[in-house]
Parts: sequence; C-alpha cells; structure tokens
Amino acid sequence: MLLYLSWQLFHWLPGKQQLGQAFLIPADMAALCATWLAARRCEGSPELRSFWRMMSAAIAAETIADILLLRNDISYDIPPFPTIADAFFLSFFVLLFLALLRVPVARVTLAKRLRIMLDGATLVLGGGAIVWYFVLGPTVKTGGQSTLAMAVSLAYPIGDLILLAGLAAVLLRRSPPILKMPLLLIAAGVISSIAADVIYGNGVLNNTYTGGDPIDTLYVLEFIAFALAGIAQRSVRPGEPQASAGEWTQPIPRANWLPYMTAPIGFGLLIGVNWGKPFFPELGLILILAVIGGLVAVRQYLALRELAAAEAARHASERRSRAIFDNAGVGITVNDLEGPVIIDVNLTFAEMVGYSPPGVARRRLLRAHPPG
Repeated sequence: MLLYLSWQLFHWLPGKQQLGQAFLIPADMAALCATWLAARRCEGSPELRSFWRMMSAAIAAETIADILLLRNDISYDIPPFPTIADAFFLSFFVLLFLALLRVPVARVTLAKRLRIMLDGATLVLGGGAIVWYFVLGPTVKTGGQSTLAMAVSLAYPIGDLILLAGLAAVLLRRSPPILKMPLLLIAAGVISSIAADVIYGNGVLNNTYTGGDPIDTLYVLEFIAFALAGIAQRSVRPGEPQASAGEWTQPIPRANWLPYMTAPIGFGLLIGVNWGKPFFPELGLILILAVIGGLVAVRQYLALRELAAAEAARHASERRSRAIFDNAGVGITVNDLEGPVIIDVNLTFAEMVGYSPPGVARRRLLRAHPPG
C-alpha cells in the first residue's frame, strides 16, 4: 500500500500511467492467499470452510480479471469493451454474493425474518439511490453502445446492488462470534468496492477517469481489507462453540440503526449534488424516498406488534406461575433473605393457618408480618 501511494504521488514507474494498476495484482494475491489459508484453518467447521473457499473463488476471479485488464491497458491506446476480463469481473460479484450467503446465521422466526428483509430492502434502496443516480441511470440515458456493451455496462452497478444486498444479509443477522472481526473487515472491503465502482462508473461516463487514477486506491484497499479478514480468522476446532451462530435471543444493536443511517447518507449526498438545479428535486428521488418511508413504517409496525406479543406472553407466563403457586397442594411461604420476614404466601398456606376466605387470606397474613 505504501508503494502504491508513493507511486500515486511521484509516478516513478516508467511508461503508461495504466501501469499503476499493476499494484492491484499483489493486493489480489495477498487476499487470495489469506482467504485460502483461512479456509484451511476452518477444517473443524464445514460451514466456515465453505464460506472462505467461496471467498477465495471470488478473489481468484478478480485476480484473473485484473491481469487481463492490465494486459489490455498496456496493449491498446483505447482498450476494447467488453472483453473476457469483464466476464471475470462480473463473476466476482456473483461468487462474493454467494460467499456472503454461506455465512452461518441463527435461525429466526417468520416475523424476525420479515423484519430483516425490510431492513435489508431499506439498506439496499438507500445505497441503491446513489448507484442509480450516478451510474445506472446515466448509463441507460447515454446509450450509443451495442446491446452487449450496454448489458455489460448495466451489469456492473447491478452487481454493486447485489453485493449491497449480500452485505445487508450478513450485517443484519446474528453470525458466529468467531467471524465478528473478519466480517467487519469484509464489510469494509465491500463498501470500498461499491464506492470505487460508483466513482469509476461516473468518471467513465463523464470522461474523467484514466487508468491509474487515484480512485484505484479504493480497489487496493478493498483487497487489503479482504486479506486482513483472512488473517483475522483464527483456527477452528471441531465442535468449537464460537463457530456457531447460536440462538437469536437479543436483537443485534446495529440492526436498529444501520438501515436508517444509509438512507440519510444517500439522500444527503444526492441533495448536495442536486442543490440549485432547476428541476430539483427529481421525481425519481421522491419516489425512492416514499418507498423507503413505507418500508420503515411497515418495519416499525411489525416491531411494535412483536413487542406487544412478547409483553402479552410475559403476562400470561406470570399468570400461569401465580396460579401454580397459589393452587399448589402444599403451603408455601416466600421469606426475605435478610431476615425471617414473610414476603409472600400461597393460598394453601393461608388456609392452613386459619385465614378465610382465601381471597383475603394472603393480605391479612402479610399485614400480620409486615416487612421491616
């Protein structure tokens, strides 16, 4: 990374500026080796081993794509598009998405699964608004390409949205504790990739991007993050409890704020870009904002229903426990641990000591033995 930054500052490599993309390949190889070794360290968990192997496959596809792209950039003044390199780039999106789906997660109820889906949709739509405005929409409007070139051009921003959905599927669900740090680093790498793709795509559309542009730093950081994620994966023994996602008992804290943070950031950026334009705000942004508002409203409604159901279940459990306590066939007293003070009695005990009727027996007995 230091070598790459020094080249960005001083351009000490001779020849074409596109040679700076050669720095992507060592980063790719480092990530490939680190993720493959992480899979080797997870022999005790077939699920984690499968996840890391799929990560390695995705990074291998990206490595091949970067090598082919570098060759084209060196060989041609105007590199052809699309090429076989694009097929490997696009397969990276698919393989990385499949890898994220292989992360073991805790089982959830149907209500929780629906809430996770709504949160994921909010996250994807908020980030997707940026992808649409800066890349996907302008690509559709520009035209002038062959059908194949247009399809490949559109596949890149769509791939970013797919990765965003995979990232949401990981961050909004409970995963094994042993994957906590690796997943955070992978999330950083995915976000870096999406940001780089959006800036790169916008630069290509506006003819402001050239090979070796400083934006390529984000691609280097992406694979450095993936390499660090593989290094952070410690060895997993068979039956390792930390390698299991466990049961979904408490909500994940980030699931409460992550979907709502994405929308303000996305729309804040779009508002800043469009401020002062004669037709601001655009109808598309208003529609997306309305959909996000609807998703948030439905999500909050489901959360309130779930909370009310949990409260009703708690009260029902307390009533059952009270009924069992009162109707037990033996007298029971509950005493203060700090002294021989009766805190509570059941009705059977009250009747045994001569209090009647049972409905007032407990109150009388407790008044006879006041706390303190």
